[in-house]
Amino acid sequence: MESSRFRIRRPALLGAVLLLVGALSACGTGPVGQRAAATVDGQEISVDKITRLLEAQTRYLESQRDQPGVDPAAVEQALASVSGTGTGTFAMGEATAALQAWINYQIVLADVEANGESITDADREQARTQLAAQVGGEEVLDGLDAELIQFTIDSAAADIAIDRVVAQLPVEDRDQRLQELFEQVAPTRPLCLSIIVSETEADSQAALERVEAGEEFSLVATEMSADPATAEDGGFSGCASVERAGEFFGGDYSTAAEGDVTGPTELDGLFVLVHVDSTTGPTFEQLQVELEQQLAADDGNRGMEYRNELRMNADVQVDPRFGTWDPSTGMLSAPAA
Repeated sequence: MESSRFRIRRPALLGAVLLLVGALSACGTGPVGQRAAATVDGQEISVDKITRLLEAQTRYLESQRDQPGVDPAAVEQALASVSGTGTGTFAMGEATAALQAWINYQIVLADVEANGESITDADREQARTQLAAQVGGEEVLDGLDAELIQFTIDSAAADIAIDRVVAQLPVEDRDQRLQELFEQVAPTRPLCLSIIVSETEADSQAALERVEAGEEFSLVATEMSADPATAEDGGFSGCASVERAGEFFGGDYSTAAEGDVTGPTELDGLFVLVHVDSTTGPTFEQLQVELEQQLAADDGNRGMEYRNELRMNADVQVDPRFGTWDPSTGMLSAPAA
């Protein structure tokens, strides 16, 4: 019968891949020596810093042995995955993960300071609040080894501080950026179409007769279309390439002319009339909502791009016993067994 005991809950370490956050390889174990584990732009990250984190993790795991609802076997398994092959040593895979977090922290911290910023108490408080939410509340957080959580909080606080640096970077005029984005997107979507959707072919024919009699397509769409999303906008469905229009609505739009109406065409049990509004692409107003969304996404990516650039430009030297640094990913690959 399956045990009713819970497995040990390992602390989630806020953004930094660090210290037993999942199943860990048993290979590559060995003693961690005493020379520098790595340097970042000449700033040394000592083996002692890595060792202290692993010791803190060990203390935390040992403290869980007698906790209610914790499976002792899971604790021993976790402790075994941290330990190396000799007394007082740690698994090299764990040391590599800890060093990876330290390198990324040092890169960010150095840039924060170089830009005249600092990690504030408010940054640390915000990071602590986020960590508490991850691990199950302040009470759980208070029960963790103080040294174990301090590095995690400091790392997250540095990440908050770097966001302030990014926010102060010069940005092009917003209207200019929207216009430039419009000029990139609009030419790829020359065909602007409106539609009238009907549940029966008879209703679609009735709508077509009104259009052929001279009524505005947009007015008929508003009154008759069974698709509320487009009906409220006069049937406007959007703009696309000629190929995409053909794929979606069927037919050949390569010779389409403004004012053409095709259909009724049966699509997924509905009947559709398609009106060619324009063959010269959308107006700025038709694309504005989408452009605003894209601009917001681009702004959100600035922080990631900035961090990537920091990693690529940093001079990182790693003791090969800990692995190989990849600046493009911010990760250390573990050394061969």
